[in-house]
Amino acid sequence: MNPSSSTKLTSKVIEYLVHHIFLPPKLPQADDSNWENETILVDMIFDLLFEFENHIKDDQHALISSVIVAFDSLRAIHHEVDSGGVISEEKLVNALRQLCERGKFPKFLQPGPYR
Repeated sequence: MNPSSSTKLTSKVIEYLVHHIFLPPKLPQADDSNWENETILVDMIFDLLFEFENHIKDDQHALISSVIVAFDSLRAIHHEVDSGGVISEEKLVNALRQLCERGKFPKFLQPGPYR
């Protein structure tokens, strides 16, 4: 796995991950928002995308690479969110601009006519 998430998985973190990966959206019935756990979840998904890329056919690597780049931008924005959960508009615009400049925007999100 990519070393981005070196945080120890405590039982509380594992419970949070189970709630947000395996359970239906309405469960748990109480708000269990936790910034640290969300960061672990985002980092874990990022790491797993790299692992997934090693197990796909060669003709799918460009697509997965696009997803990794897009998710990396999401991850960077997520790590920049302040403690109140507010995303900086400037940082979001810059991240989207960089994503476009890298040329790795997933095809379905690229500007232009839809076919």
